[in-house]
Parts: sequence; structure tokens; C-alpha cells
Amino acid sequence: MRLARPVRSATDARRLPAAHAPLYGELIAYGAGWTDPERQQPVGDTGRYEPRHPDAIVDAELSRALEDADPLRGVTQLAVRLGAAFTLDPAGVTRTKALGTERMARKLGDALPGGESALRASVWELMRPMLSLALVELNRDAFVIQDKCVTTVDLTALHAASSLDDLDLDELESATA
Repeated sequence: MRLARPVRSATDARRLPAAHAPLYGELIAYGAGWTDPERQQPVGDTGRYEPRHPDAIVDAELSRALEDADPLRGVTQLAVRLGAAFTLDPAGVTRTKALGTERMARKLGDALPGGESALRASVWELMRPMLSLALVELNRDAFVIQDKCVTTVDLTALHAASSLDDLDLDELESATA
């Protein structure tokens, strides 16, 4: 998901959406389709909504990005739609549709592999301020890698088997008195 070279001008920014849509179009459709009511359609008389066809969503998102007066804002909007794909609550997404969790899981893993990386940290920094508290809790472990604490204490020895005979209880009693 890395750009070939940095964006240095508005012209570069205008080229990005069309260049990356073939690679990430379905992920953009997945993120936009499940988060934007404009990209959804009713499901019969059920009162539920689901994403429109992925191609229609990608076309609408690309048009919006390319028509934006500020090309960097247009690119950022696409990046947010892409980021949304990685932070959706799977409980709110159907499993088996064209933009369902079963079909998209592999594509999400390929586009942004797990583990610690600068790209994962960047996606988290972009998306975190826009997420509800519930989505932050749901996604934090996938994006925030907790480094192990550096300590000089030998934890293995500290937690080794011991008995009361190993303790000098007389010393403890005189210290508390």
C-alpha cells in the first residue's frame, strides 16, 4: 500500500486516485460502502441497508476525489475510505456479500499485513480520531503494538517456586514494629 514516490505537487495528487484505484478499489468500496449512507441501498422491505455495487462506489469516490478543488483533500478522502476498511466492526458487516467480511478478509490482510510496521501506525494515526470509543477498543490491539517493558528485574527468578522457609519472617516482623 506504499506509494511509489512522495506526493510533491497538486499534479501528483491528481494522478494518485486513478493510479491506486485498480489496486485498492475494492477496499475503498468496502470502507465507503459500509460507512457512508450515500453509498448504500435498501435491502428490500427489511429496513436494512447494504453497499451498492463495488464499481459504482469506486466510481463515485474517484469522481469526488478528482473533482475536489483541493487535490490533497481528495486524496485524503480516499485514504480515509481505505482506512475505514481496516477499522470496520465486523458485526455490522454481512459475511457473504460482494463486500462481505469473508471475501474481504484476505484482501485486507494482503494490503496491510499484521505486525508492527510504520504503515499500520500511520493508518491508526489517521483513523483513530474519527473512531467511536467502541471501535477504538475493537481495533486498538490490531494497530497498537505494545513493546515489552524493559526491566532489570529477573522475573523468572522472582516468580520461581518458593516456600515460607525461604522467607526470614523474623526480619519482616522487626521491620514493621
